[in-house]
Amino acid sequence: MASEGVMISLLAPMYHNVVHHWSDDIYTIQERLFARHLQWLRLTDHHPVTISQIADWLDGRGSLPSRAYLITFDDGFLDTLEVALPLLQQFRATACIFVTTSWCGIKEGPPSTRGHPMLTWSQLRQLADAGVEVGAHTVTHPFLTDIAPESAWEEIHHAKHEIEDRLGREVQAFSYPNSKHNPLIREMVQRAGYRLAFGGNFGLSHRETDPYNLYRPCIYNFCKVPEFLLSLSTGVDVRTRYGNWRRQLRTLKYVTNIMDPRK
Repeated sequence: MASEGVMISLLAPMYHNVVHHWSDDIYTIQERLFARHLQWLRLTDHHPVTISQIADWLDGRGSLPSRAYLITFDDGFLDTLEVALPLLQQFRATACIFVTTSWCGIKEGPPSTRGHPMLTWSQLRQLADAGVEVGAHTVTHPFLTDIAPESAWEEIHHAKHEIEDRLGREVQAFSYPNSKHNPLIREMVQRAGYRLAFGGNFGLSHRETDPYNLYRPCIYNFCKVPEFLLSLSTGVDVRTRYGNWRRQLRTLKYVTNIMDPRK
């Protein structure tokens, strides 16, 4: 545990897909890069923690190591079991997967999943038995702020109970689809019995952070080690910075081209 006077923070990077080979989809991380992220978390003396530890810390009933982290996955993709799990075990990393319950077992997910196969309930049970915690990510993945409150409640409430009924394990954590939430949605999540919930803000969570709006930076396929560490430690939105850099580079090339005296 952290020494007295040390500021405790929580890193909770968000992943979607981890695959064997390179993909130009920004949400799909090659396994070699994922392994380097886990390696650097170890080298920088970060310590894995569980959802229960985080919830107890936020409730004031427990503490965390000074550099705590939890790997998180959204949606419920099959590659979390087939590709990511062996690396999580190799580096002894803790993780939580947030499942969209109606997508379980779909071989080619809906458009928002970019066609990746989803975990079946049996495969999800394998993940849970291997130590990966399971959280809820609604039933159908709607933007909760865009639907009627009664529909949002059903999405939040039913997802928790379906996972618990099928896996026989308590679901303590929730993840907002597309990080869309507001005070009413957060109150629903709390009322449904979840102990905490993750949004999508970049940066670190502290004990004073709203437990129903914890920080969780999204990790993209261009996040090599420097970008990964920058994203986690400073709260910089690397996707925005990367996009700005690309636009600036294109502008520079255009200006250089039209000013070339040889043309």
